[in-house]
Amino acid sequence: MLLQIAVGFLYVAGVRAQFDTSIHRQYINCFKFENTDDPDFQIEITNLTSVGSIESCVLACQNQFSMYAGLHDGGRCFCGSSYGRFGPGDCKSRCTQTPSDICGGESAISVYSTDVKVPGPPGSLELVETEMTSLGIRWEPAKTPEDFVTDYHVFVEMLRSFDHKNQKFTSKHLQLSKTATGTRIVGLRPAALYNVSVSAASEHGLGPVISESFWTEIAAPDKPNTPELVSHHGQEHEVEDDNEIHIRFQALTNNVGGPITAYRIVVINETEPAPFYEENLDTWEKAQELGLKYWIAAEISPDWFDTHEEFVVGDQRFYGEYENHGPLPSKYDFHVTVGAVSSFNNVTKITYADVSHDQHADHNIVVFEFHEHNLNHDDESHGHDHGNLRKHSPSPPAIKDNLSSRIVKDTNHNPDHDAEGLDNLTVGLLICIGVCSVILLGIISLYGYLRWTVNRSSGSNGDAQELTLHTPSPSNHEHGGYELGIENEGASGLSGLDLLRESVWQIPRNFLELTHEVVGRGRFGSVIKGIVNSGEGQEAAIVQVVPEKILEKSETKAMIRDIEMVAKYGKHPNIMSLIGLCEERDAIYVVIEEGIMTFKQVLLDNRALVHNPVYVQRNRRISTLDESTLIRYLVEIAQGLERLEMEKIVHRKLCARNIMICNDIAKVGGVGITDYCQPGQDIDMARWRAQENFKSRALSSKSDVWSFGVIMWEAVTLGGTPYPDVKTKDLPTRISRGKRPPQTTNPSESLYQLMLECWQHDLDERPHFTSIVHSLQDLAINPQDHINFGVRPGFEYEHFSNDLELL
Repeated sequence: MLLQIAVGFLYVAGVRAQFDTSIHRQYINCFKFENTDDPDFQIEITNLTSVGSIESCVLACQNQFSMYAGLHDGGRCFCGSSYGRFGPGDCKSRCTQTPSDICGGESAISVYSTDVKVPGPPGSLELVETEMTSLGIRWEPAKTPEDFVTDYHVFVEMLRSFDHKNQKFTSKHLQLSKTATGTRIVGLRPAALYNVSVSAASEHGLGPVISESFWTEIAAPDKPNTPELVSHHGQEHEVEDDNEIHIRFQALTNNVGGPITAYRIVVINETEPAPFYEENLDTWEKAQELGLKYWIAAEISPDWFDTHEEFVVGDQRFYGEYENHGPLPSKYDFHVTVGAVSSFNNVTKITYADVSHDQHADHNIVVFEFHEHNLNHDDESHGHDHGNLRKHSPSPPAIKDNLSSRIVKDTNHNPDHDAEGLDNLTVGLLICIGVCSVILLGIISLYGYLRWTVNRSSGSNGDAQELTLHTPSPSNHEHGGYELGIENEGASGLSGLDLLRESVWQIPRNFLELTHEVVGRGRFGSVIKGIVNSGEGQEAAIVQVVPEKILEKSETKAMIRDIEMVAKYGKHPNIMSLIGLCEERDAIYVVIEEGIMTFKQVLLDNRALVHNPVYVQRNRRISTLDESTLIRYLVEIAQGLERLEMEKIVHRKLCARNIMICNDIAKVGGVGITDYCQPGQDIDMARWRAQENFKSRALSSKSDVWSFGVIMWEAVTLGGTPYPDVKTKDLPTRISRGKRPPQTTNPSESLYQLMLECWQHDLDERPHFTSIVHSLQDLAINPQDHINFGVRPGFEYEHFSNDLELL
């Protein structure tokens, strides 16, 4: 890239040097001069230092990067890139500065070559919008005759970034049409400085560039490390008398998304757990005013680590604008966590360690609890480790491998009260255990009798009750609009998975080849590529690897429910299908159809002005995807959703990213067990969510109808982001007030009206998918009448933003 730019500079410099020695004798001929709306010579030079001089006019046109200079009526100077369209002229006027030379006539112009072969640079270059991985730029057209420019070229070079371990970046080169005045550069790194150069080109090569340097936006910092309780000489640090907490944590290294400018120490009073909202974090005084149980105790700079090894929570000092409130009171349970702060170019982003309120054993939180005891009392008499760190026993399996800490402070302890209290407590516990045992035995006996009665009446039909499907209700919307009756085991004692095995193909292990190429993460495990060998040959597949032994009962139910959902609609040409299950001792392999490419990516890749400007010039089209294929895709998607609606299955995550294009056929993905996401591609569904679902999570097929309307809009805009001008947090209010994706120049009135029907406020006014299929099939008869991808003056694609669409 740099070589191309350098060649452009050297070429123009060489041409300029040639002008200085041979400028005054490059006469071409005399031609008619007509002052029309479309003349040969489009620029008149009115500020010549020497009016009526051939040399002055040619030099002025060189500076305008015009190929030709023309002198008219004795000295008027014009510049242009073509000549002779109106035929030969009669040049008889003498030049006012050099009477021996001819400078055109009353209706004629004397034409000279300037020897310029390339256009001039664009007039200016500015940053329109910056995001973490993209830059939006705009420039003024090159100050040169319009028909001299064949296209524009944008070159991108990374100058620096905060990723100190990997400074390599592949230079980018974008080729755009001659009418382009801006573009969006994607695929960049967060918090990186890029040199962006724009050059106009002619058929002879690149012109000189105009260059500016722009920063991309910073990313959220990496998650900070776990605070640790300080240990001295192998012993855990004891709590001081003034109830201070001593912690240690390490600074982040090589935070690639931007500079770490500060660390925040956050204290959370968990004595009476309450919801925690990061946006409400403030000083201790403000927290007291608002009645909050958490506050920022300190904000320290990264340089702090140069002179300190530990931080003391509650030392009553100021760190930045925050008071480290102390002493911390006794008999309270405190969490201490850390936030990493990144501020750069007027943007601040903060990442806090995970905060949990229903468990102490959260891996990013250190927990401290203060009680009143006597530190000098003998440990053996009451069983406490004074001032020592002790770990909580993890309760639910969801917190395995998490780390938590606790310190205890004892004051004013009375051993006599302890012994008496211990005897009373023992007696009480024994009585309680006895009563509870009797009650529990009674319940078990009653349950056994009732179950025996039910099995006796149901006979052998008990097996069939386990996988019964029910119609949607408000209580089951979380699982796609249906409920699995998995709890009722049949008389045979088969588990839900045993019954499911009877309805899907059990793939022999030697029929399944695993590549171990991880493509994403599903709800129950990693997703890798695989190959299935069947009687019809080999078939590429996606395999979700489910480690069976670590699944909890609720997770097993959810997995069976998701598999059953896909098994229910069976094989459909427009829905991603379940191929089968393959089981080993420690894992279940859920094998599903492979999706080649998402519909979203297909749409973006067919933006011809971005990826194939030559195609645009030759075909006068803004899309390499034809209109008939696009409408066919929409019909196929609607047919897949029609099947789901018939089966009373609600999709819940319907967007173009969850539609797959397989062998030129559109298939609905993201249903049940087929749902997975690629690393870093978690979708924020807010821009596809029906207006009623911002207040209620009770989903229905009419919610999917709304989302499909947004997919149609994505399709006709070739991958545009819905509501790009609205922040995600403002979407519920704006949509409830009538905000809808706008009508663009691509779709017909009929197609956009179908979208509006899908976005009706009243659910009953929205069409069913059967009706949508029929409407789209009618439009598909004459697709060019309803989608127009022809080039239009001033056309720009609808804005696309990864940052707005992903979590």
